[in-house]
Amino acid sequence: MGDKIHRVVVALTDAAQKSPTSKANASGIDRDIRILDRNSMLLRLPVQESKASFQPRYFQQLEFDSVGFDSEKHIRAEFGELMTQMFKRLCNGCLLRLTPWRAYNLKLLTRLLVTEVDKLLLALNYRLLGIQVEYFDVRKFDMVNLLISSSKQQPQVRKLNNTSELFQWLHNEYIGLRGRITGDDYMSIEFRLCSNSRQQQHKLQLSIFNIFDCHARKDLSEFFKALPGGRSSQGSLLTDVIKESFDRKRNIYTLVLCEMPGNKAYTPPIQRFLSLADMAYLSIKALDNKCNSQLKLVESLPQLPAKPKGALKQQPRLTRKSESFTMCPTRVELSQQHLSRLSYWYKRIDKVYAGVRLAMEEYYNTLYCQRVLDICRLDQPGGGSQSGQSGGDCENPKNKNSAAATNFQEQLSLLSYLEEEVTHTSFACTLAVYMNTKHHELLKEEEALQKRQVDNLGNLKPESEASLEN
Repeated sequence: MGDKIHRVVVALTDAAQKSPTSKANASGIDRDIRILDRNSMLLRLPVQESKASFQPRYFQQLEFDSVGFDSEKHIRAEFGELMTQMFKRLCNGCLLRLTPWRAYNLKLLTRLLVTEVDKLLLALNYRLLGIQVEYFDVRKFDMVNLLISSSKQQPQVRKLNNTSELFQWLHNEYIGLRGRITGDDYMSIEFRLCSNSRQQQHKLQLSIFNIFDCHARKDLSEFFKALPGGRSSQGSLLTDVIKESFDRKRNIYTLVLCEMPGNKAYTPPIQRFLSLADMAYLSIKALDNKCNSQLKLVESLPQLPAKPKGALKQQPRLTRKSESFTMCPTRVELSQQHLSRLSYWYKRIDKVYAGVRLAMEEYYNTLYCQRVLDICRLDQPGGGSQSGQSGGDCENPKNKNSAAATNFQEQLSLLSYLEEEVTHTSFACTLAVYMNTKHHELLKEEEALQKRQVDNLGNLKPESEASLEN
C-alpha cells in the first residue's frame, strides 16, 4: 500500500444487500456513481432541469487510495493495514470516519479493535497488558460546552484487561453511550503491550472520530483546503482536535474513511459528500508531492565522507574530532515529513549522548573512589580493612572500576555505530553539525570532571599529611 501515512478510502455500505454484485444491481447507485476499479470512480454531475426529453449525463472521474464496498477484500485490508502499521512501527494511529448521515458501524469497530488486534498480538509475539478507553461527545460548534461541569460532558473512561472485555464494552455500554450524544463522537483507545522476548512495555493510542452530516460541514472543507499550504483555518472545535492527526512531526498513521450508503434514500448529498472526499484526497496528495520534491532536494546535497569504523573503540575516553566535512551551501525549507524524520534522529542522538554522559560520570567517580582508597592505604599502612569498611559507595573499587570502564566502552561503541549510521542518511550534513556540537559539549564536561576530581584529591592530601604530623 506504499509509504503513505495518510490515506483516503471511499467505502459504500448497504446493509440490505449481501454481495457486492447484488449491491450494484439492486441499490441503483449506478445512476450517480460508477466504480471503475479499486482506485477510481465516476460521479455524475448535476444538470439543470429542462423541458427537453433528452438530458445528457456528465461524469467526473475521482481517484482515491481505495474505492469499493465495505465487504470487499481490499477495503478490509485498509483497516488491517492501519493496525499493522501501529503495532509494527509502535506508533499512534487515527481513524477519521466521515459519513453523510448519523449512523454507526459496530461491525467495523469490532473488526478493527478485536479481530485485527488479536491477529497482530499472535503474529508479533506481543502480550496485551491492558486497554483504556475514553469516550467523548465533541460538539460541532459550541466551545462553551467544554466549560460546563456536567456529567454528560465528562469523558467516559473504562479500563479493560483484554479484547474480550473490549468486545463486551462495544456491544453493551457503547451502544448506550452513542444514543445520548448530540454532536460528533471521539474515542481514544490505548493499548499497553509487552514484548515476550524483551519484556519491554509499549503504549499505542488509536483515535477514532465519527463525524456526521459531513456534506453540510464548512469547517471540514476549509480544513482540508488549507492543509497543503500549512495554513491555519478558522474551523471548529472538531478541526482543532483532528489537526494533530495530520501533523507530520507526530508521524501518526491516519486513515480517512469516507463511508456512504449504497441506496437511493441518501442520493441527494452524495455529490457534496464525494466532493469533500475528493478535496481531502487531493490536499493530502499535494502535501505528499511537496514533501517528496523537498526530499529529492535534500538528497541531492553533498554527503559527509565515511568515517572509519572503530575510531572510538580504542580506549574509554572521548577524543576530539579532526575530520572535516562540507557545510551545506544552500538553505532548504524542509517539510513537516522531513522535520519528523529529523526529530527521530535528534531524539536518538540525544539518547545515545545521554548514555555516554552518564557512563562517563560513573567511570570518573569510580576512579576517584579508587584514588581515595589508595591515599588512605598509604597514610594508614595497617588500616586497610578499616578503610575498606569506611568506603561506603567505594566498596570493591576494582570491580566497580572495571564494570564502569566496560560500560563506558560500550556506550562509546554505540556512539561510534550511530556516527557511522548517520553518514548514510539523507540528513548527514545537518546531523553532523548537531553531533559535533554534542561531542564538543561532552569534551567540555569530561575536562570539568577531570579537573574536579583532581581538585578533590588535592584537597584530600593536605588533610592526610596534617593527620600524620599530629
